[in-house]
Amino acid sequence: MQRLPPATLLPLHNDEDNPVEEQRRPDGERGEEPLLDEPTDQDSFDKFLLFLLLLGFHLTPHI
Repeated sequence: MQRLPPATLLPLHNDEDNPVEEQRRPDGERGEEPLLDEPTDQDSFDKFLLFLLLLGFHLTPHI
């Protein structure tokens, strides 16, 4: 098998006569990637703390 560059997508089938079967879960549904979770209050708080930390590093030389 040839090495593919990282940005290259693999084809959906090997050739026209021999398609690759779709990945299915044990319950028979098609496997799809889950959607990203909605941001939570904890995520917002973490971003706020990171902002304060970076602001502190930015202002430290001026004190």
